[in-house]
Amino acid sequence: MLKHAYAPAEDRTLELRSGDFFREGLTTDLLVISAWDGYYKPEQGTMIAALSHCCGINVGGLERALDFTGSDSIKAWVSHELDTADAPIEWPEGCTTRFRRLAVIESPRIDGELAGDGSERKEIPVFRKMFRLLALLPLHQVPCRIVATPLLNAGQQRAELQDLTPGLIEGIRVGFNHVPDLKQLVVFDLKAEAIDNLVMTILEHFGSTQETSELKLSKEQRLYFKEITQKLQEFT
Repeated sequence: MLKHAYAPAEDRTLELRSGDFFREGLTTDLLVISAWDGYYKPEQGTMIAALSHCCGINVGGLERALDFTGSDSIKAWVSHELDTADAPIEWPEGCTTRFRRLAVIESPRIDGELAGDGSERKEIPVFRKMFRLLALLPLHQVPCRIVATPLLNAGQQRAELQDLTPGLIEGIRVGFNHVPDLKQLVVFDLKAEAIDNLVMTILEHFGSTQETSELKLSKEQRLYFKEITQKLQEFT
């Protein structure tokens, strides 16, 4: 379900959605997920498990078209194209979502005891890494016009929203400028509360309102709207 849409620049859209990713009716070039360093066991509640159980995708066994895991500033890899004639994806019944490639951003394990011990919180830069990865993809002829991602590190990795948002906010503010091919970024989560909280954070930082941000027209749509308006004025 679309909860909020924001246009950080002309012809660029950020969508925040809650619900079952596989039933959101999305068609994306890339699905970006997260994992602990080198750990791809399908733990319950993770996207790795969902992709395994719903689509038969063994994330850890995928061949990599691009591998930046040796770079600490990116720490990610991208698969070859999926759902090919030779190896079709077993899309679940009722699935309305499709994606062409999978990208995984790896993060170091964080000691769970530190989460609530009152120590100073630190930003988790997973979204900064995502935008760095996206900036490189056009150089390797990997399409990234439409990208979908859950709230990275928020599942089994148990990151708090407040630790994730600085990187996401910075990416929205300047990251789109560094990825000219990126036209639509979809951030989703199964839990409506998580997305509702993110909506409030977006509104806080960008001073927008849902009513004013949900309607966005492309250049062609604006021209068409102008033409219709002119025709209507001829009859008044």
